[in-house]
Amino acid sequence: MTQPMEKQFKVIIIREDEEGGQCCAALEGEYAMELEGKPLFEERRVIMENMGVLFSLLEKEFGPHIQIDMVDPRNQAYLIPRLIRDIREYRVPWLRGFKTIFGYRIPSIICNGELIASGKHIVIADVFEKIKELKEKEPA
Repeated sequence: MTQPMEKQFKVIIIREDEEGGQCCAALEGEYAMELEGKPLFEERRVIMENMGVLFSLLEKEFGPHIQIDMVDPRNQAYLIPRLIRDIREYRVPWLRGFKTIFGYRIPSIICNGELIASGKHIVIADVFEKIKELKEKEPA
């Protein structure tokens, strides 16, 4: 007799979009300089790098025990159905589910269908600890 498959712990990172970037790579080099010599889109680049750090930390900590999706916010055809599916799968209360779908800002971190961090001032260490707590509370 086979055992039922357990739900996988899922994290969605809605990353900063790459305005000012090329198709699949950030715009770099002399073209990424303003007249004063400061990099263009520096704040966005920092946010994107922080989301990459979070991705790496989660992958290192949990390995195959977590599914992490890094999603471009412009990919609404994937993102919205995915959020709805996760909200239903994890039985997120309707008000929190509504907040997840309509209340996220870029960037955001969503864990098992619930918005846990959103906006430009996300502290990666705090989010990582929150995800660790949620993962530890997960039924075995």
